[in-house]
Amino acid sequence: MPLEEMSREELLAVVAAQAATLAAQAELIEELRGQVEALAAEVDRLGRAGSRNSGNSSLPPSSDGVLPGRAEPGGAPCRRGRDEEAREAAGAGRADVGLAGGPGPGRGAFPGRGV
Repeated sequence: MPLEEMSREELLAVVAAQAATLAAQAELIEELRGQVEALAAEVDRLGRAGSRNSGNSSLPPSSDGVLPGRAEPGGAPCRRGRDEEAREAAGAGRADVGLAGGPGPGRGAFPGRGV
C-alpha cells in the first residue's frame, strides 16, 4: 500500500517497525565491530609471532627478542650439519668401514703390510 493511502495509525506502526529494525541493526553493528577489533588484534599478534628471528632469517641469535615486534628465542630446532650427514652416509660407526669410508681397522688397503 502506498504511504499516501495509509492512515496515521498505520504510518506510526511502520515507523515503529523501522525503529525496531534500526535498533537491532545498531546492536549487530556494535557486536561485529567488537569482533573485527578482536580479529585485528589477533592478526597483529600473529604477525609479531611470525616475524623474523635467528631461526628463520640471517639474523644472529643475539638479536632474538631484542628488537620490537620480533619473536622470542626458542624457534625451530637446529638441523644436523652436513658433516654429520656425510659421516652417516659413508657408514661411520659400522665395524667394517672406517671414517673415510674405506676398509676398517686391520683391513688395510695393502693386505699383508698392515696398512
